[in-house]
Amino acid sequence: MLFYTKDRKKIILSREEFGKGGEGTVYALERRSEYAGSANYVAKIYDGGKAVYDERKLKWLRGVLSESESKCIAYPRELLYDDKGNCVGFLMPKYTGDTLYMTVFIPKVVKESGWTRLELALLSIRILERFISLHENGILMADVNPNNIVVSKDFVPYLIDVDSYQVGIPEHPLFVPTCTCPVCTREFLSPRLVNSPDLNNCYRTMEDEYYAIAVLLFKIFLVGKNPYARNGVGSLEANMMNMDFVFPE
Repeated sequence: MLFYTKDRKKIILSREEFGKGGEGTVYALERRSEYAGSANYVAKIYDGGKAVYDERKLKWLRGVLSESESKCIAYPRELLYDDKGNCVGFLMPKYTGDTLYMTVFIPKVVKESGWTRLELALLSIRILERFISLHENGILMADVNPNNIVVSKDFVPYLIDVDSYQVGIPEHPLFVPTCTCPVCTREFLSPRLVNSPDLNNCYRTMEDEYYAIAVLLFKIFLVGKNPYARNGVGSLEANMMNMDFVFPE
């Protein structure tokens, strides 16, 4: 599969899938690709060859996160185009490891891996540092999702699926409406948004983000347990709406 960067460098992709998500497929680059360090990059190509998120958003993410020298965040390094000049995906760093879900949300895995409380705390701090880096650049993860955080063997967390992030924070004094996040993982969605009919036109706030981060940290320390999940008592969403928190503080 042949695509091009903006300056017409050839990017040749392997047909073997490196990963697959809801909007597109991730492929490895072949060595023949005209891109420095191609072995360290993968390409996300949107399903149907058409970008779900507009080119403007990808350019903004590339510019802002590149200027901040953000590490451990798989932001778009280069936008990819077909032979007609349509933006169909982007290049991003290749990070290897298991998702946060597969790493610390499954009791059996945690037990077999021998995770200590200290290691869980250090991992949490490193994840919070990634969030700080995003927030300082006017970006919310918005769709907080343990499958969008990859953890390496040496406990370093990497953020992936960056193109779904929200660009622009309403509380910021220089806020300019730019791009919302149209997707969500419902158990991390703040109660005010649970019944929102259209996330495409809804800007998440810092309060929404903090709620999602709190749920994420809770699930890290209690091995995948949601703070509002109760066996046989109400639905998760109903308990979230009622703030029905039964764990001792």
